[in-house]
Amino acid sequence: MADHTGPQTVKLNVGGKAFEVSRSLIDRYEDTVLATLVSDTRQTDEAVFIDRSGEIFAQVVEYLRYGSITLPGSIPKDMFLRDLEFYGIDAEEGAVKVEGWAAQVASRHERIECLESEKGGLELENNIDRLAGLCFSNHLRSNMFNQTLTIKKYLVEFGESSEEDDLYETARLASDATANRSMFEESLSKFGLRIVGIRHYPSSRKYPKGNRVEIALGSL
Repeated sequence: MADHTGPQTVKLNVGGKAFEVSRSLIDRYEDTVLATLVSDTRQTDEAVFIDRSGEIFAQVVEYLRYGSITLPGSIPKDMFLRDLEFYGIDAEEGAVKVEGWAAQVASRHERIECLESEKGGLELENNIDRLAGLCFSNHLRSNMFNQTLTIKKYLVEFGESSEEDDLYETARLASDATANRSMFEESLSKFGLRIVGIRHYPSSRKYPKGNRVEIALGSL
């Protein structure tokens, strides 16, 4: 019989992921290996470590709650059933299903978009650091001629190489978006510089020699 004294939830660390599950849920499956694993926690609030997949365990908990599960495309059915067996939980016939083909494709596309977004963020961060380094290099060269650290305005002009195009696009983003500008300012601060002014000049009839970004810099 379940003991209702002590904490009413169970804390678990499954493969590095933290979970907190109601004790009453686990008590419904008191004859399972999972219930045995947490049996010593009734008078403590410490987390139980289980060396299994945290992503799969999240689905195991859903299965315990509802008695059935439709697995996302990212979790193979055989891996889920393997972990159910590890926890000593019986899989009822027809209770474990997998997302349909269309849902799996959508899920994979979502994951790909997420990865591409993360990759784009890292590329932007790297390009901003490169741009800050270019500004610092130009600032040093200018001071060598002027023998002073007064504010200088740099005209960053770009040719047709992809590397230069990347710098131009990075400078344009830094001039237009607050978050990107903050990232640029942080990178410049590592070189002892700050932004005095930054402006993007797109190509137009008024600015036929546009597609440039002017950055006025000063020392911190």
